[in-house]
Amino acid sequence: MRRLLHILRKTVIITSIVLFVLMLGLYFIIQIPAIQTFVVRQITNSIQKQLPQSTISVGAVHFAFFNKLLINDIYVSDIHGDTLLYVKYASVRLSYYSISGQRLSLSSVNLYDGVFNLYDGPTSNNIKEVLQELPKSQVVPDTVKNKGPGLRLLVKNVALSNFRFTYRNLWNSTLNPDSAVIDFKDIALSKINVDGRNLRIQNDTIFFSIKNLNFFEKSGDRK
Repeated sequence: MRRLLHILRKTVIITSIVLFVLMLGLYFIIQIPAIQTFVVRQITNSIQKQLPQSTISVGAVHFAFFNKLLINDIYVSDIHGDTLLYVKYASVRLSYYSISGQRLSLSSVNLYDGVFNLYDGPTSNNIKEVLQELPKSQVVPDTVKNKGPGLRLLVKNVALSNFRFTYRNLWNSTLNPDSAVIDFKDIALSKINVDGRNLRIQNDTIFFSIKNLNFFEKSGDRK
């Protein structure tokens, strides 16, 4: 019996060492710029195929030990070739992921030096136009949505630093002549800084607690 326990203990130790070495080797492999570039291109190409009229690109990606992802130059255009979203630098820290439970939990998401442009037309806006590119099989009917919880995204801490946001109502172009008053049909916010907590996305519902928010509006209003 002692001999058997001794063999089992050695087996566990050797297996643990081998697994550690493999994980360490994998970590150093994914630090190679060529490997990271290949992975990023595969992911972006896969997304691009689903959205053929939009442009999606990502610059450099760095996998930090073991649950941190650093991304540079995230770019998404709308179907007209105009910038929908741009993020100069993003830092994401993974907390928990469950394939079976369709749950992704992030301890933090930090986005720096970004731009988000929203245009509202007579029948749709530029975000809906992009989403309408998705194949019909990707669109989940309401009857299916109600049958289960769907994908759940949880983010404990969210921070936006030095963002810009513009909104234009293209189907009602009558502008407010008073430049000192916010025109809600033509909004331009700059130097946006957001400190948020407990962002939760489930199906088409978003929950978000804002701890701190400040920005400048082109009319001169400051919040």
